Amino acid sequence: MKLLAYAAAAILALTTAAAAQDVKVPPTPPQGAAKPAADTKSIVGKWNMTALLQGDVHASTIDLKLDGKKVTGTMDGELGVIPVTGEFADGALTFSISYQGQFDIVFQGKFKDDGTLAGTASLGQAGDMTWTAERAKTK
Repeated sequence: MKLLAYAAAAILALTTAAAAQDVKVPPTPPQGAAKPAADTKSIVGKWNMTALLQGDVHASTIDLKLDGKKVTGTMDGELGVIPVTGEFADGALTFSISYQGQFDIVFQGKFKDDGTLAGTASLGQAGDMTWTAERAKTK
């Protein structure tokens, strides 16, 4: 019983202090309530990517990490697993892959309103392709 009284006193003190400082205390969600959605504007994590080049669809998975503005990770697709390096700044994602030193592909994209990524990729003399990526479902 004393523990309950101490807990009630602590909650009252915290809410009173917050009110005195004009700080808004968010309501406690009911037990079993759905958790807020993950930050949909974060590029970190696994993405299922689809690229369209000259009418052909190419699928791959990209796994991105972010350190400040620096993007690293891997792309796993038709060419195998290839390192990814790039930058995420001001809402724009730019990254590149290099395939066995034979050619580089530079990807540029941004978030769409639905939380997916979309953009273009430059293959140099081979032209450009469009790509989209959606966050991979967690198991």
